[in-house]
Amino acid sequence: MKKKFTYINLEYLNEVSTNVEFKIKIFKMFKKEVVNLEKKMIFALESNNTEELADLAHKAKSSVSILGMKAVADEMKKLETDIKNMININSYEKRVYNFLDSCRHAIEEINIIEKQL
Repeated sequence: MKKKFTYINLEYLNEVSTNVEFKIKIFKMFKKEVVNLEKKMIFALESNNTEELADLAHKAKSSVSILGMKAVADEMKKLETDIKNMININSYEKRVYNFLDSCRHAIEEINIIEKQL
């Protein structure tokens, strides 16, 4: 599991635990969380519910952090702040879809890792 990946960085997760079952559990939770976030974020965008979208961006930041997706986590923090300050409104949708795209790629990398465990 030494391979470098584009979207995830397992250094933090490896520091937390070397237990394979724990990692599998984290991966499973991440995949499930991405599905939930996708549904909820798209609905919040479509219904123009900025308060919910800010909460989801905060949750998203936490979800990707454990997988070392620092740039994605930082972007979700910025999105949350922008939403709360009602700035860069026209960028919300693109940023949400970029986040979801990054998560899909991360899941592809997780699937590779899981095969190696």
